[in-house]
Amino acid sequence: KRQSPINASHTLPFSTDTWSNVVPSNPAFSKAGLLAAELLFKTNILDGYGARKVMQPTHLVTTDDPTLVYNVRQITGSSTEVGQSNSGVINALNKYTHIVLPQLDSTATGVYDETKKDTWFLGRFGTSDGVDMRYSEAKGVSTLPPYKDPMNGNVTSRVDGAWVFRICGARGMVMSNGSGS
Repeated sequence: KRQSPINASHTLPFSTDTWSNVVPSNPAFSKAGLLAAELLFKTNILDGYGARKVMQPTHLVTTDDPTLVYNVRQITGSSTEVGQSNSGVINALNKYTHIVLPQLDSTATGVYDETKKDTWFLGRFGTSDGVDMRYSEAKGVSTLPPYKDPMNGNVTSRVDGAWVFRICGARGMVMSNGSGS
């Protein structure tokens, strides 16, 4: 059975256990939400046999919603603990590379979707033990016949092709849709 990469009950190939990469209660991004995602990373990333995998997230991925980006930069970007009266308390949450994906809050056809504006992920990307993403070429690059514009005579050389990164295994990624439910 094929499941979405983000799922509350991933099945394991060699165990009857399941694992979840949805942050409990889908919290909006905040210090508490980020700590809940870190705890999920620590306790619920399992290998195929149901044994806990030790993995540290490296990236924080969000939409480009201005409030969400501001909150991320305020909480993770400052050198001291946000909201502390003691400015000497070091911020322990400034350890992630922040990636902003402008189309993360859109439908499959690219239309803005208000319900996805607060979506955020923690992930371990770019390492052999993190999210299993692979480059795939859905359609090889090929040339098409040139197009001549009848209005101005311009000739356009055309190519066709498609390539994407596909998530083959989402172990190493946890998500919150920020809805609080």
